[in-house]
Amino acid sequence: MKNIALTGGIGCGKTTVSNIFLKNFGIPTIDTDLLARQAVTKGSSGLTQVISRFGSDILNDKDELDRLKLKKIIFFDKDKRKTLEKIIHPIVNRLVKEKIRMITSHYCLIAVPILRKESTIMSLVDRVLFIDCKESIRIERTVLRDKLELPLVKKIIKSQPSRIELKEMATDIIQNNDSFSELNRDIGKLHEKFIRLFER
Repeated sequence: MKNIALTGGIGCGKTTVSNIFLKNFGIPTIDTDLLARQAVTKGSSGLTQVISRFGSDILNDKDELDRLKLKKIIFFDKDKRKTLEKIIHPIVNRLVKEKIRMITSHYCLIAVPILRKESTIMSLVDRVLFIDCKESIRIERTVLRDKLELPLVKKIIKSQPSRIELKEMATDIIQNNDSFSELNRDIGKLHEKFIRLFER
């Protein structure tokens, strides 16, 4: 089985694309964002490590991680973001490997919000599918979906790999600026391409 990294900045439509692959072709997605949440659930070793580096102020009144508070810290401080990544990424990679072993389809997608050339997840994938989308559309989607303030959304986008960086890493690119029907059509073509490549 082959693994394809599915990446793109915040608001590009990774969930929409994943859902189309699953609904139309039965291709599953391993969502590293969900696994990152799992890595820091209440009582986990991951959360214990995060608290030791960032303090108990990042917890809510239920002693769970306050994600919005942590976002505001790491996206305005590059060093603190790297500290968090060093804690979370090894845990996520282990969970990804466990998920991969359970999949039986021709290939699977691994959704990675922040993918860089040096990311350890790169050692697990055969191809990189980049969802390209105009920044103005991404901002609009994110503000509406996550109810975040505009300055924070812009800061998050700035902290993520640029479109140029992602295009350089990508083996495949899909545009998500237009209609849902066009996205469906383009994903269908990609799926056919992947099946041809992986059946060789």
